[in-house]
Amino acid sequence: MKKYTLLVGFLFCVILLYSQSQRLVLLEEFTQASCGPCAQVNPSIEALLNANPNEITSIWYHTNWPGYDPMNLHNPADVAARVSYYMSPSNEYVPYSVLDGNYYNGSASGWNINTVNTRDAVPSPFELHVHSMIPASNDSIYLTMLAKCTQPVSGALTAQN
Repeated sequence: MKKYTLLVGFLFCVILLYSQSQRLVLLEEFTQASCGPCAQVNPSIEALLNANPNEITSIWYHTNWPGYDPMNLHNPADVAARVSYYMSPSNEYVPYSVLDGNYYNGSASGWNINTVNTRDAVPSPFELHVHSMIPASNDSIYLTMLAKCTQPVSGALTAQN
């Protein structure tokens, strides 16, 4: 009987371990081509991203301030929407980092790999499956995403596009 109890206990632990989803930390980085502090911090962020591809991924937003940034011209509306989502007019500055939707929100020099590792250690309550398709014309990207809940969640949930 003890053997069966141990076996059932072991299987229960395995199920619990594998029912959680591995987190991939999302960095949303606000930067600007004519920003001196951005030029200083961006290489270290790039190095951290390149050294830890299984722990952290990123989206970079090029603002239209404090100077001119030609990359902002490609998608100014989405950048402005994300700026207004995370920043108030009194704290609009670059370089500015957001990790996992406000787990960390502030100066790009205020976080490091330890911050990422702490967040990465927390299982994600969702599995995300993304399928992409690029047509032969190479002028679009079509994405389909399935979000599967793997543990209880509460509160209002929002998916950003």
